[in-house]
Amino acid sequence: MNKWYGRLKRGGVAWRGAAAGMLGAIAALWAQGVAWALPSCPVYPALISKCCVANQPGQIYALNNDLSAPGECIDISAPNIYFLMNGKSLTGPGATGIGVHVLSTASNVIFSGQAPIQEFAVGFQTDAPNTLAYGVEAVLNGKGIVFNGPGAFAVQPVAEGSSRHGIVLTSAASGSFIWGAASGSNSMSGFLLNGVQGVTLRGPEAVENGTYGIWFKGASFNTVIDGALEGNTLAGAYLGCNPAGPSVGCATPPSNGNTLEGGDSLGLYVGSCPGNSQHNQPYGVAIDKGNVKNHVYAVKSDTNGSCVTPGDTLFDGYDGNPGAGCAGNFWLANSMTSENHAWTLAHPTCMN
Repeated sequence: MNKWYGRLKRGGVAWRGAAAGMLGAIAALWAQGVAWALPSCPVYPALISKCCVANQPGQIYALNNDLSAPGECIDISAPNIYFLMNGKSLTGPGATGIGVHVLSTASNVIFSGQAPIQEFAVGFQTDAPNTLAYGVEAVLNGKGIVFNGPGAFAVQPVAEGSSRHGIVLTSAASGSFIWGAASGSNSMSGFLLNGVQGVTLRGPEAVENGTYGIWFKGASFNTVIDGALEGNTLAGAYLGCNPAGPSVGCATPPSNGNTLEGGDSLGLYVGSCPGNSQHNQPYGVAIDKGNVKNHVYAVKSDTNGSCVTPGDTLFDGYDGNPGAGCAGNFWLANSMTSENHAWTLAHPTCMN
């Protein structure tokens, strides 16, 4: 006993430092609810009856009943898994944990939602490459859905009532394709494209959000095709870095080379007050100063006369870049009620 105690004592500061570091790391991992803190999920045809980690590659997993969790609930840590919520809901503690977390080690996961994931810090998050997520429903979370891995393909994800953003694509989510997403009544943005490149949003609906329908924040070379960005408090789509609206005082990298297009039969609408909503949406599409070479094509404004509160849009199409050329931003074939950009023969870039 004395011999071991003497060695530990001579180890002194180094041993205590290493132990403290290890304990700190363990505490941090436990707080995050990582995979090893959860029991292994049973593999189908057995069904899941408590929070767990799906850790067997190439297997099928399915829920048996609704689950409640004190933190993180479902982790997916292995590749090529097919996970079904099976019509069962997940409910969290309200401010911590991730309802469903596809870890970075779990490439090529197929996730079928179609049942509520609610009251977590984040409803659904994938950090893995090539996640296929179908019918994810995130309700009343801190953030609804976070795509944090490349090449995600999401079909009809829904985020509602988030205390922050509805659907977030980080810089790691390059090359993702989001089809038929709906993000509404979130306290901040419906969609936050945060530093990401090469993302396509096809037919997004962003309605009645607390700031922006879609916020391009340091995000470049992304595409929005068709959809409805209406009744949001500040703007339908905003390319800039100010949470409170168009401003020149930003340090975030610009959003360049993005395209908003309503060229298909469905169209892309940026109306002010759909369905007699309370939000006048001052801007339809707003491009802030310093954000250049973006493209706004065949976008329409509608329902601007149906606001139940006084006022209407300031500009359905707004470009904060000075000069007739609008810093290389194209405004082409749009049908907007009010705009603040113009073109000349010498500078035909900024036009309609």
